[in-house]
Amino acid sequence: MLKLSFSWDDGAPDDLKLVRLCEKYSIPSMLFIPNENQEGRAVLSADTIKAVRSELTAIGAHTQHHTYLTEIPLSDVRTEVVNNKKYLEDILGDSVNDFSFPGGKYNQGIFEAIKDEFKTYRTADTMCSCLNKEVIRPTFHFYPRGKKSLLLNSLRHKDALFPAVLEKISNCDDYFELLRLLIDVCAESKKEFFIHIWGHSWELEQFGLWQELEKMLSWISEHYMPFVYKYPAPYINI
Repeated sequence: MLKLSFSWDDGAPDDLKLVRLCEKYSIPSMLFIPNENQEGRAVLSADTIKAVRSELTAIGAHTQHHTYLTEIPLSDVRTEVVNNKKYLEDILGDSVNDFSFPGGKYNQGIFEAIKDEFKTYRTADTMCSCLNKEVIRPTFHFYPRGKKSLLLNSLRHKDALFPAVLEKISNCDDYFELLRLLIDVCAESKKEFFIHIWGHSWELEQFGLWQELEKMLSWISEHYMPFVYKYPAPYINI
């Protein structure tokens, strides 16, 4: 049984193109947006954030400066996170209940410092298809990481998808086609698979992945729309 959802990190201006593409196929997604990006990447303006939020597009928090929380003193973590939450809530006039760790970087001390601020916390893992107690660990990064990455990460996480990866990988050389084959496996299984696809719109632009994404969204829209959920619904409404 398949439960499929999407989210996108960093709030880059290319999120506008991403949102339009997702809306074209009625695919809901969440944008995790910092106030600004200390790496120098542009971020959506306050007016654009307010305008882009819709029935299909939700907004989540991603720290004030797109800071890897493991690289700052633990005493500064809560301020870095709460300042972003308040910034987004002031823009939207609504609560912000979901958070994504920049770079997926966190530890137990960091989690404890902010665990009461949000309902969900998402990492940047790959090849996780089951529920976790504290955080949401994604399944696929929409970026051609290669077949070896899928295999090694599914093995590392001891994920239920590992046998399917092992079976499909030898006969499929295309990374994105392999993702579709694995989604097929999940949809046909009696076991419950939580498939979360995440990425960055700036990667889609920089590496010319828009056509691949449209191909994926079109395919999902045609075959698996009953299994598509608004993030984070699959993980909290169970």
